[in-house]
Amino acid sequence: MKKLLLIFSLAISVLLFTVFIALFIPATRTVDPVKEGFLAGSVSIGPICPVEREGVPCPVPPEAYAARMILVYLPGHKTLYGVASIRSDGTYEIALPVGEYVVDLQKNGIDRSADVPANVVIQEGKITTLDINIDTGIR
Repeated sequence: MKKLLLIFSLAISVLLFTVFIALFIPATRTVDPVKEGFLAGSVSIGPICPVEREGVPCPVPPEAYAARMILVYLPGHKTLYGVASIRSDGTYEIALPVGEYVVDLQKNGIDRSADVPANVVIQEGKITTLDINIDTGIR
């Protein structure tokens, strides 16, 4: 009989503890969603041909875009935070948490651009635009 009473007391204790947990502690904890925005833009690359005639530009091949990347660093330009590929039409986009970043370019050969490195501020739900013109150095 004592054993049955002990089991019954233990069962009641577990039941009461479960009810307490269910009533006073949420089943799932909510985590604040990361507030984010976007960095987007277009990239132009040129010249592509050693001799371009006026009105007859050399088209930029998709591999020229694929050979370069948009690099996003944390302030200070030392810690790489993200990388965006440049699409074959020359556009790019990357979602980033709200904050400040330094944007640069993974160059190919003797590429240079006066547009990067650039400091950008990402705002919640907004698109920050940074267009980048790349000079390939071909003359």
